[in-house]
Amino acid sequence: MAKRFSPAVHEAVDLLWGHYDPESAARGQEILREEAQAGDADAWGLLARTYMGQSAVWETSGLDPVWDKEKMEACLQQSLKGGSVAGALSAFEYRGFLPSEYSQVLSHWGSAEALIEEAKEYAGEGGEPLMAFFLGACYEDSSLDVITCKHRDKSEKVQEALPYLEASLDAGLPWAMDVYTDCAISIYHETGDLSCYHKVLAYEKRFCEEEVPYVLWGVGQKYYDNEDYRQALPFYQRAAALGSSNARCKLGKMLRYGQGLTAAPGAALEEYFLPLAEKGHVEAMYEAAAMYFTGELGEPDFEAAFSWCERALDRILPFQGTYRYDDIMPIMCYCKLYGEGTLIDRRLAARSILEEVRRQERNPTLNPYMQDCLSYLLGEVYAHGYGDMAKDRELAKKYHQKVRGNLRRSLEKLPWERSSHSLSCGIYWTLVGTPEEEKEKFAGADTIRSWQEGRFRQKMQACELGILHSEGCGVTFKEYGEEEIAIALDLLARGAYFSIFLGALAGDDRLRVYFEEGRYRLFANLGGSCFERYEMDKGKVLACLKGWLAGKGIGNSGWQQDARGGRILAWNRLLNEARDCHARGDEEGRIAAWEKAAQLGCGHAMNQLGIHYCDDFKTAAQWFLNATLSEDADDVQLAWYSLGRLNLQNPEGDGNKAFCYLTKAAEMGCADAWSQLGLCYLHGVGTVEDFDKCVECYDKGAALGDYQAMYARACVAMRDEGDWHDPRKAVECLQRVVSESQAWQNEGRVLLAQAYLELDAERYDRTAYELLHLAEQAGYSPAAYELAHYCRDREDMAGCRHYLEEAAAAGLEAAREELEGMAPAEDWSECL
Repeated sequence: MAKRFSPAVHEAVDLLWGHYDPESAARGQEILREEAQAGDADAWGLLARTYMGQSAVWETSGLDPVWDKEKMEACLQQSLKGGSVAGALSAFEYRGFLPSEYSQVLSHWGSAEALIEEAKEYAGEGGEPLMAFFLGACYEDSSLDVITCKHRDKSEKVQEALPYLEASLDAGLPWAMDVYTDCAISIYHETGDLSCYHKVLAYEKRFCEEEVPYVLWGVGQKYYDNEDYRQALPFYQRAAALGSSNARCKLGKMLRYGQGLTAAPGAALEEYFLPLAEKGHVEAMYEAAAMYFTGELGEPDFEAAFSWCERALDRILPFQGTYRYDDIMPIMCYCKLYGEGTLIDRRLAARSILEEVRRQERNPTLNPYMQDCLSYLLGEVYAHGYGDMAKDRELAKKYHQKVRGNLRRSLEKLPWERSSHSLSCGIYWTLVGTPEEEKEKFAGADTIRSWQEGRFRQKMQACELGILHSEGCGVTFKEYGEEEIAIALDLLARGAYFSIFLGALAGDDRLRVYFEEGRYRLFANLGGSCFERYEMDKGKVLACLKGWLAGKGIGNSGWQQDARGGRILAWNRLLNEARDCHARGDEEGRIAAWEKAAQLGCGHAMNQLGIHYCDDFKTAAQWFLNATLSEDADDVQLAWYSLGRLNLQNPEGDGNKAFCYLTKAAEMGCADAWSQLGLCYLHGVGTVEDFDKCVECYDKGAALGDYQAMYARACVAMRDEGDWHDPRKAVECLQRVVSESQAWQNEGRVLLAQAYLELDAERYDRTAYELLHLAEQAGYSPAAYELAHYCRDREDMAGCRHYLEEAAAAGLEAAREELEGMAPAEDWSECL
């Protein structure tokens, strides 16, 4: 029999997460508050969740969307003191365990595994749907892997999560919809199996019939994202009628752009965006700012546009990075550059424009209009030398020309010169002084973004606290009390943590602590240099950590400079410089940065240079040979592997050397080398042909996680003539190949489809089609060719022709030849 909450707590949970109106939420929260005061530990834990903000309660609940840290943590402490597994999982699912919380977990349950086992008792048949959700969500997002120190692949985590999420949804808790949908999409992308996604559709249908606002909004979003606006409209309207502000904002957007509705920008602004913006809806603020900026209702109103941008930046402060604000940056940059609607500040504007353009070049997020606005602004900065930027005609031309023709006409309507208002204000303020309210804004800021990020950091500790439960597996906190550092040190000494660290929120400075052989080992990255120290006294270690947190560095006593650590920091700076050069198309700068790093002994840079010069056998080989002498084992391993590949693939290469180099790499643990050694044994390159050793190499590579080895192992389950002698083994290997997005995924999908059809054509027919369709949608032309044959075998000649044309257009010669031999009547000719 599953464990349950008390009847009153169960009722409160239903009111909060099984109902969707403010009255129910307020009543549910009040019940939890009453039960908590009466001593119910579960009530304390779930009451904490009502203070966690918009990611923990329904948008329509009327509860504060901003988290209340003090109330939340006070409730969690009470819950954990009482041994509530609901409180523990509520905290952990939300943001992981602070050291003080993890200490209480270990005190009560003894281990994370014991906590999970008790949670399962609540999540079983007849148990609590919310607990089932907590468990499913923690499995899906790797949270439980962190505290149990397990490293499982994505498919394993999804399979663990599914039964708990389904139990939650079956019991009528729609809160699990998002996580369950992510799992279903993951399974489809991995295997082509749509059965789980069909359940998603069934749950959506059920919850839409039950008028769940969030699910109605979500279905509307799906249609909207597919540009099916007429289908999206009724779902948004139903969600909006039930109190969804997000749905109302989307309706305003549809009205603004005429998406499924007759365009009415004025109504969109007055009836949707402004009322929502006044209530603090961030996206509505962005929309209002954009409409005033572009002058959609007449002339641009830059003062209103800039004001809404400022109000939006103020609004998102408590949400601590939840919201992107890229969308309003071009507006603020323009207004600051020309003094439109605000005090002119060309230095701030020019630097901000350059920063935003660089960010967009690395990761585009803006719509075409705002993207072009930014590009044109940077062109203007270079053309006129605004701020402290030097004039550069070539760069000005480059960025001006990036603006698309149809958008150029819209941009040209904006005034591209200093406003008369800012000019007169500038003269006046020069004479009588700048008003205090103007001085305070962006004072001393380098860019608008740095100013906003600085405001975010004011609400955080100076350093993030990092907790590693095992190497590479942990969690970080930006908000915590100093007492957490002392507790973390205790847990580190008890073996509960692998290491802890304090890291700068901006920059590479970091102080890491380990506990080895009864003493603390401190390792500091500071100002480009590395230092280490061993300490027996916990008090001294704590003092060092607190000094670091206070910005006092490490002091002088007991520290030794770590020359190797310093070299690594220098390498990383140059490697980051190479990455940034590549992002902005500066290949000469990229190579120069690699060469500087290589001169400092960086094996990674040597390997990158070898790869860059791979068409020049001697130059590439020399760089790889240099890297084999570097100090990092991973770099040496990659260098031997790269030398092997170079000798295999280049006409100047030597097969015997290739086999020797690949053997060295494989013996060092290089997974990729095993698949190449398998090829050597298969074809007798540098050794005698040996099919059994070939298979052995593929198996070793597959065991180490190499997808090419898995794919190759599946291929040798097929005879040279093309028929299968072991399709089951092929399926076993290929299911792993398609489970993650990587270079061999689409090849794996096509071969897996073939293996499935060989294994049981009737049973796996639909799965095989979905796998081929996924690969074809990803742009893999052989999949289109296979789909043509799939359609031909089912007498769908129109489909066959369609996919042959697609494959032929992609340059697949076999598809072109078959297309030419196809009869005009959409049937196959005799020559086929």
